[in-house]
Amino acid sequence: MRAILRLTGTLIVLAAVFPGLQRSALSASAGDPRAIAVAEPLPGSAAAGGRHALVIGNGAYATQPLANAPGDARAIAAALERCGFAVSLQLDRALDQMKDDIRQFARAIRQGEAALFYYAGHGLEMDGINYLVPIGANVQERFEVAHECLAADRVLDAMQEGACAFNLVFLDCCRENPFRGFMRGAAGGLGQMATLQDRLMAISYAAAPGALAPDDSAYTRSLARRIGEPGLELMALLRTVKSDVSNASAGRQSPWFNTNIGVEEFYFRPPVAPGPRPPAAPAPASASPSGADYTETAGGAAIRMIWIAGGTFEMGSPPSEAYREESEGPVHSVTLDGFWIAETETTQGQYQAIAGANPSWHIGSPDLPVAHTSWNDAMAFCENLSRLAGRAYTLPTEAQWEYACRAGSGTAWSHGDSESLLGEYAWYNANSLTSTHPVRRKQPNAWGLYDMHGSVWEFCLDMFAAPYPDAAQTNPLVSEGTRRVVRGGNFLFDAGNARSACRGSFTLDATDMGLGFRIVRNPQRP
Repeated sequence: MRAILRLTGTLIVLAAVFPGLQRSALSASAGDPRAIAVAEPLPGSAAAGGRHALVIGNGAYATQPLANAPGDARAIAAALERCGFAVSLQLDRALDQMKDDIRQFARAIRQGEAALFYYAGHGLEMDGINYLVPIGANVQERFEVAHECLAADRVLDAMQEGACAFNLVFLDCCRENPFRGFMRGAAGGLGQMATLQDRLMAISYAAAPGALAPDDSAYTRSLARRIGEPGLELMALLRTVKSDVSNASAGRQSPWFNTNIGVEEFYFRPPVAPGPRPPAAPAPASASPSGADYTETAGGAAIRMIWIAGGTFEMGSPPSEAYREESEGPVHSVTLDGFWIAETETTQGQYQAIAGANPSWHIGSPDLPVAHTSWNDAMAFCENLSRLAGRAYTLPTEAQWEYACRAGSGTAWSHGDSESLLGEYAWYNANSLTSTHPVRRKQPNAWGLYDMHGSVWEFCLDMFAAPYPDAAQTNPLVSEGTRRVVRGGNFLFDAGNARSACRGSFTLDATDMGLGFRIVRNPQRP
């Protein structure tokens, strides 16, 4: 069964599946001079016989040729080879050849660590179905698309039949519809795409939903470069590529990604083992350097912590913002040091592991957000986790929370000012059916954080005070007052309460079925 997700461009799907089935080797198409099987995996990698890639680059179209697509495919193939993938590189493929390529690929991925498919070329969406355009496709009428082009779902069908631990699909197709001169109703780039619901997944687009990207793909250039960086975990890689492309295009192209991956980690190249430390000052084995995401496993909690680099942002909302309340002003500059923040709200499973209880009203899955917790309960959780982990956890300051929620945006919600798109990112009164839902079911913000909008209100460390000060601030914390700040809205509240700037408050001992929290960790400072 598949869940519908928006897709417009380069796509990454990463799915964890149950191991099993027999392993078989990947073989390139015999007799094709453009079929290149890449040889030896990296010594010591987990890829020996276990990482397979099919890379296709189509550029030699009779109309609207793509000069860069074959080169993009070669660059990705070379990067994957260096990461231990056995690669079959195919260029300028006709429909029957593409079908055979995928058939051979399916036979190769019966078992292993990773299966990867990359395609650069023309693609289009018609009637809700995404198609990859082969060389020689002769499409003059709408009905011919399904017969002359390859449905992108064919790749996912092949992967569903396989049993690799991780499955990745890259589709660099967000270009103008090559048949638009005589076909109406078919869109350039890709539209919604079904993903395997029973697998953990990460999805990345070369451009924002609905946007197009040029043939000269800054996304693929960055991706090929970042794939080869040792120790760059998948989520960190996606955020880095997003930043690379946005900077290279002066903000005109902004990659987007979505993932439901929890504690699982995937590295194209594993971290380099550190050298011996000086005996006079050994670092704790569990310490994580600033800038690195990590998973806190103390007490069996398995909490994914995302590094948020420090910076300056505009906190609050302008008078012109819809749903705005007076307590959200004035807008003022805030500078923050870097910190780690939990990828999700604290779940019932995590709370049970540390606190030995589950106060939530809505139960049924350990991945549901814990709720019906007071500010005192949240702080007690942080104290217990800190004791078990040997490092300090706490609640985010209100400024940290808004900075992380905005993820570089200055709009009402982190995805923009469009309320119509909020349902892709948040559980709120329009879609929740009056219940909480497991974390990571909606799209994350640009920094990889889930459910910052909606789901459950999240306690902050600060006391509530309004209005904000006019002056710029650095690492602010309000410690005087009677009520603690809550942020983010919840599943029973409307879209306005889910805005990045919206503020609420509760007393220290108040509980509510829509009230939870997420944790942060601040680096130790001299």
